[in-house]
Amino acid sequence: NKYFKQSLKWENFNDTYVLSFKKNGKILSASIFYTKPSFLGKAAIQEGGPIFSKEIYKEKEYDNINILDVFENMYNYLIEFMENNRKIFAGVISLNLSKAKKGFEDRIKGLGFAECKYKNKITDRIQNPYEFVLSLEEDIEKIKTNLSAKARYNIRIEKEKGAKIDILNYEDALEKNLINKRKIKEKRLEVYLLSEEGKNKSIAQVLNFQDTKYLLDIKDLGSDENAKYYLIWEIIKKAKEEKLKTFNLGGFPGIRTKDLDIMPYEMYRFKKEFNGELIEKLPEYAYIKNDFKYKIYNVLIKNKNKIK
Repeated sequence: NKYFKQSLKWENFNDTYVLSFKKNGKILSASIFYTKPSFLGKAAIQEGGPIFSKEIYKEKEYDNINILDVFENMYNYLIEFMENNRKIFAGVISLNLSKAKKGFEDRIKGLGFAECKYKNKITDRIQNPYEFVLSLEEDIEKIKTNLSAKARYNIRIEKEKGAKIDILNYEDALEKNLINKRKIKEKRLEVYLLSEEGKNKSIAQVLNFQDTKYLLDIKDLGSDENAKYYLIWEIIKKAKEEKLKTFNLGGFPGIRTKDLDIMPYEMYRFKKEFNGELIEKLPEYAYIKNDFKYKIYNVLIKNKNKIK
């Protein structure tokens, strides 16, 4: 699976493991997890998976394969790995799946995992719990019509100003000090640069993965905060030209009042202007192997927060 191999290249941990399910010599599902040291021992961390290969969806060849069974089989092996490793006291998994995906949550809880709470988390949240995903199925004019009035206005104004878009590769953008160094060095990483009259105004990093173009990062390079609307629109048009199915505007940590201390409201409002579907992800789950150590961990974290 080329996408799984790509994910493996992105990781940069010494203790990195591959969790996979095979049938007839073919990998049908795979995920990456690594061990992270803490003052109580090691925690096994798995993020952004598992990835299912296209073969698993072919009804004729794999009609007896149930995705949920594959999913459960893989995590049983992860539990076995943790139980057999004396240094590991807990594990955390982030499925990066929408809550609309039925069955996954019940299966993972049935294996002994419990939802991670922010107040007693083992690690910082790996994946953002919300994201906006824009469908590209409709024609480009219909997509534009569905944008907010503010977004359409800013797109028109920037176009009238003569905004110019350049698409750079990762190495060129890095050499020009336009972006910070990333783990990702694949050709699929593109850098979109918006400039007007020779002045750089906004920059975005995107990545094509399967049938989706992902917005990894976007920032203003000048005082004009509206330039990024036009930049996002040009990226959407490019994704449509490439016949991709969706544009993922990226995740954010919260939308409710209680989350505003960790999430600038502007991030949510800006992404909402493009009329994407709001996706809520499944929470992260923890498997507690050593309950005594975990209780000590919670007490220490609680006292640490009081001191702050």
